[in-house]
Amino acid sequence: MASTPEWGPLTVFNKGEVPF
Repeated sequence: MASTPEWGPLTVFNKGEVPF
């Protein structure tokens, strides 16, 4: 999931950044 290039709700929690 952390290696996913697509921005999503899971990425926001993992990266701690906003998808905007």
